[in-house]
Amino acid sequence: SSFFDSCTEGQFNEQFFTLVSELARQKDKKESFIILKNTHLPLMKEVFGKYLEFIHREQEFSKQINHVLQVMYQVCFSSQISEVDSQYLFLSLLCPRYIINNEKLKAELLFSYRKLGGDIKDTEINDWGVINGKLDYIMLGSVDGVIELEKAFLFAPPFERFPFKAKKTGNIYHSIDFKCVIENEFIDFYKNKRVTFSKNDRMGSDFPFWEFMINDDHYLHGTYAYMDGQGVKSSFFYHQAVEDIYSSLTELLPGLPKVDWVTRVSLNAGADIWLEEKSLEAKINSEGLHIGDSLYNKTSQKKVAGVYQLGPSISSSMGLYGHLLEIFYN
Repeated sequence: SSFFDSCTEGQFNEQFFTLVSELARQKDKKESFIILKNTHLPLMKEVFGKYLEFIHREQEFSKQINHVLQVMYQVCFSSQISEVDSQYLFLSLLCPRYIINNEKLKAELLFSYRKLGGDIKDTEINDWGVINGKLDYIMLGSVDGVIELEKAFLFAPPFERFPFKAKKTGNIYHSIDFKCVIENEFIDFYKNKRVTFSKNDRMGSDFPFWEFMINDDHYLHGTYAYMDGQGVKSSFFYHQAVEDIYSSLTELLPGLPKVDWVTRVSLNAGADIWLEEKSLEAKINSEGLHIGDSLYNKTSQKKVAGVYQLGPSISSSMGLYGHLLEIFYN
């Protein structure tokens, strides 16, 4: 309480964004760690000092919060807790979050792309011209026909119709999207807040994490994570998700009728994907910056040069947080 009594919101914000600006100018992890540990900004020194005291003192809870922050702010996550990585996750928690106007962004990007001579069209790929382990051309199902190219990028996980697959070393977690209209006398307290659940006995399990938000119209929408496996479909876990989410909701919204929840909730396969890595730091240090994940021929299992994945399951990038770490490490 002494910390919050000693500063205003404006003072905190000023020092926080000064710290972020200083970190952004550093080029390696060591210098960034020194700044975090020995910052000249008194408020930042106190708040990060308190945070480090907490994660060392409350081992069980810090392991849980570190896990939640990873799945919220990264694509890759690990069970190992590093002090500097944990501080970057804490930075992500404090930084403002923005919702992108997708339609406006796509329109502006398309305009800029076409000014540079590019174009976008809907078509099908009838043939992937892989010759001697390298993608040399693609044949489109339109008047364009054969197009020679040096590189191709897939902005989605390889679907079944593609002859490629990605190789992952750790577990892969896919998601189920759920939505429902909720009525409860306590609901106003949770409106427009991101609520996450990750129980101690579920960390590292097949169902480690779920979250939701409730808008002003009492419309709840959220995401439920499950471990992927051979032959697994998201629909296999709909019942499990309904039960887990209801159990968590009743902790926050006592008296919520189960029959209302079960009959109203709608579930679908989600687009969110997480990758579990045994050693996140070693992975980043060894691989550095990449243009995308290499893909492999489904039949021969051999690497295909010239085709890369940049979709949500990419493991060589972890969103903004991952890009910052890669900059610091390199």
